[in-house]
Amino acid sequence: MNKIAMYGPGNGHNIEKWLSFFNKQKNVKLTFIYYGDVSIFQDKYTCVNFVRMKSAVNLCVSLRKEKFSLLIIQGAYSIFQSVFLSLFIRKDKIILVAWGNGILNCFRKDSFVKKLATKSLFKLADRIAAPDQLMRDIVHYHPTCQGKKYNFLWGIAKEYHFKSNQGLTTFTTDFLAHLGNKYFIFWPRSILRLSRFDIGIDAIAELRKKRPDIVEKTKFIIWTGNAVDDDYLLEIEHKINLLGLNKVIEIIIHPYLPDSDIKEIWKRVDLSINLIENDGFSTQIGEAFITSTPLIVNEIEAYSMVKQRYNLPLKFTLLSAKSVADNIEKSYEKDFYDQNELDTLKLFSENELDNDINFYKLLSHYLD
Repeated sequence: MNKIAMYGPGNGHNIEKWLSFFNKQKNVKLTFIYYGDVSIFQDKYTCVNFVRMKSAVNLCVSLRKEKFSLLIIQGAYSIFQSVFLSLFIRKDKIILVAWGNGILNCFRKDSFVKKLATKSLFKLADRIAAPDQLMRDIVHYHPTCQGKKYNFLWGIAKEYHFKSNQGLTTFTTDFLAHLGNKYFIFWPRSILRLSRFDIGIDAIAELRKKRPDIVEKTKFIIWTGNAVDDDYLLEIEHKINLLGLNKVIEIIIHPYLPDSDIKEIWKRVDLSINLIENDGFSTQIGEAFITSTPLIVNEIEAYSMVKQRYNLPLKFTLLSAKSVADNIEKSYEKDFYDQNELDTLKLFSENELDNDINFYKLLSHYLD
């Protein structure tokens, strides 16, 4: 029996993917040392040992005391993670899972102590799991990672690959009913300034001048993620009201929902939007692909790298209200993506973004 420890936040769909995978393994026992709240989903994963991290000392003692064959570190953004794990963890086999571009701030913007500790943590890691562009940037800021063993690792929940018998929550049922027969534009993203919600809102205002008939039939939903910049949220709300778009554009702050619910929402989506200044490779992109949903996305290096690597028919928009408005009109008129292009993106998602397959590839280097 392989004993594996995983350390990270106790919330979010990204963590649930790992728990779901390990819960099904017969030759692996996972101990999840977490901070945060796992009460929403803990009971689902009966084969996982949940241990709340009480203190830095408690974490380090637990990891030294138990003879784990592998340690998986999720994130490594906080000064606590960087300093204590780099100073006290002495394991031959460590996988560091780099989440998003926040990890780069540990190299670029944070204190000297955190930069040094983060570099030490990366040096300790036997293998790094991250999207292509993020790994390249990590090597840029931390050249000693050049040649470090690396897995392209991202994916979407198993519910998107298989049928689920789980019923919908009342929240999701009510939300879908609320949409009625409107043209549903979906923007699921944390409310952070790197997401250009302002341009998306201006695009709807631009489209209203040219095609008020489309806007009248549209419901534009900004679906909040795990992180919310309250000041930015207020600015977005003010802009929506100032432009008189509060009946068209809604910001939905929702409870934590199971992946089966999110999948059903995606099946109802007519068009997805993701305008962003910087990113790794978002789950939302894969979810749009696998549900054959047309996607308006601007060109950033991370998306370009994936497009070129897999020869995908992914279309980029300019980061401007007019360009976005034009593409919304094209999508509404069924003149944006053709079915062959959507089928190609769906096939890529099925083949390359299956969590279980990608986790097997990663862990096959360590499991007996």
